[in-house]
Amino acid sequence: MKRRVVNSSIMASLTAVVVVSWVMLASVPKTSAIPAFSRKYQTSCTTCHNNYPELNDFGEAFKKNGFDTCRSHSGMRGISH
Repeated sequence: MKRRVVNSSIMASLTAVVVVSWVMLASVPKTSAIPAFSRKYQTSCTTCHNNYPELNDFGEAFKKNGFDTCRSHSGMRGISH
């Protein structure tokens, strides 16, 4: 009988760990922004985003132009023409 109690408590602990881990992983928001763009072009994330991950008009143009800022906006810092 004692062996069953130990096995039951181990299973309950394992189940709790799995459930807590799943909840933590499920609550992590999806991320897809690349901060390398803001570093490369020396600008902030709000240049392309309104409410992350929503793109503003400039962000949409930047994406549609193959992430080429010369065709998206000629006045952006860090760009050589």
